[in-house]
Amino acid sequence: MDSNKDPKITRDTLYSLRSENLPMGRLSEVKFGNVSLQVQTEFTLYPSPIILTLIILGGEIKQKIENEVDINQDRDSLSRLLNEQHMQTISELKQKIEKKFSKTNQTTT
Repeated sequence: MDSNKDPKITRDTLYSLRSENLPMGRLSEVKFGNVSLQVQTEFTLYPSPIILTLIILGGEIKQKIENEVDINQDRDSLSRLLNEQHMQTISELKQKIEKKFSKTNQTTT
């Protein structure tokens, strides 16, 4: 296997990365009715560098979204990717909720 194509990084590489070069994660709340969902997005570096978004309901992970990322980018680029994934997940979640509520309202009227 060509190691240049393998997205996994070694422990040595992981330890050599400086956390100040990686942007902070994001945490948001999406409410509908009496229900609150948390959307959490962060970097995970080991065993491979990904941007991970979790949708959490009542402390239970309901969905995971993972996208591989090239960590050789500058902090601003990585931050933009993280924010885009976070905001896209929130947007898609709100659309699903609205669609479900509109179907529920149509069947009850």
